Amino acid sequence: ALKLWHGPLVDVSLLFTVDARKRFQYHPLQYIGERVLLIAAAPEEAEPKPQDALDNARLAMRLAMHEASQSAPTPSFAPREHSGRELWIRHIPGSWGASAAFRIQELMPGVGQQISVRWLLSDTDPTDRRGEACVYFASAEARDDVFKWAKGLTDIHVLWQDAPDAPPLGAFLTEQALIEAFSSHGMVVCARIPRKPTTQEPQSFAFISFLDAEDAERVSRKPAVEVPITPTWNLELKPRLAKFGGVSDKRVAVKAGTGGDEDVGFDWIHLSKR
Repeated sequence: ALKLWHGPLVDVSLLFTVDARKRFQYHPLQYIGERVLLIAAAPEEAEPKPQDALDNARLAMRLAMHEASQSAPTPSFAPREHSGRELWIRHIPGSWGASAAFRIQELMPGVGQQISVRWLLSDTDPTDRRGEACVYFASAEARDDVFKWAKGLTDIHVLWQDAPDAPPLGAFLTEQALIEAFSSHGMVVCARIPRKPTTQEPQSFAFISFLDAEDAERVSRKPAVEVPITPTWNLELKPRLAKFGGVSDKRVAVKAGTGGDEDVGFDWIHLSKR
């Protein structure tokens, strides 16, 4: 099911181009089904259903067969219009569990409906369950106020090169090692090392997310930061400020756990305005 879902989804979506000035966009699969196959759209603020990989794969196959049977490609069509009152919340921590809706309501005052969280498996880690939800506000202004109030993370981008006369230390670098090394410079929420799809070897760069922008800016001015890999070898990283988010999306730090004494450490959620 996962193989069927991840393969055809993007390929089929690219058959139906987006009529917009912004480049490199593609329509969501369900929206293509609504426009091309005339599948009825779910009403606004309807409770999102759990994601079914097989249903999505079947829809992708129907769209591919439809397009293959046409004498000419389906013309470009505009993206879905939105009310301007919605806010998408993604990467909801699995540790929130049944309290996720309550935690979101605490973070998002003014949400105008009962919150339903849809849980998904992580693409990179099957043991990491993450949730997403779409919440609606009374007005676009109320949504924008909540979005503006939410404090976004600030990322540092780091690069490294393995020395010719040293072991390939970068292959042994871990996210936890990055967090421990950079925590001496401020509160680090998370770290991410992009990896090669086939071998899972680390690429020669990584990202570290700081809670406070001042800490990230201070680290970015350093010529290098050393990360211990072994008792005798350190890996030298060159930091600089990274660009993430903008006027319509940001990542926000949240407490991990379900509340009370279990709130140890931080996690993050991704907020996106439509």
